[in-house]
Amino acid sequence: MAQPVKTSTTTAFYVQAVLSFVISLVGLAAGILYLPVTTWVRSFLALGLMYVVTSTFTLAKCVRDRQEEASVVSGWTRPGSTSSSPSTTPSGPNDRRGRGTARRPVHIARTAWQ
Repeated sequence: MAQPVKTSTTTAFYVQAVLSFVISLVGLAAGILYLPVTTWVRSFLALGLMYVVTSTFTLAKCVRDRQEEASVVSGWTRPGSTSSSPSTTPSGPNDRRGRGTARRPVHIARTAWQ
C-alpha cells in the first residue's frame, strides 16, 4: 500500500504567516477606525473587512481540502478479497492473463488542471 505524502510547515513559516495576518488585520482596522469619515462609511468598511477575512478563511479551507483530495492514494484490491495483497487469479475482463493480475494503486481524486 502506498504511503501518504507528508508535508510539514516549519515553525518559522507558521509564525511569519500568523504575524503577517495579525499585523495586516490590525493595521487595516486601525486605518478604518481613524479614517475621517462618517460612522456609516466606517461601519461599511469594517463590515467589508470582516467579510474579506471570513471569505479568505473559507477559500484557504477549500484549497487545503482540494490538495488533500489530490494526495489521497488508495491501494486497490479485488472485490471480495479479504487480504491486502494483490490477487494472482484472473477475475475480470480487464485482467492480463499470463502477465500477473496485480494492479497498481490508483489516485482517488484528480484536480481540475490534470
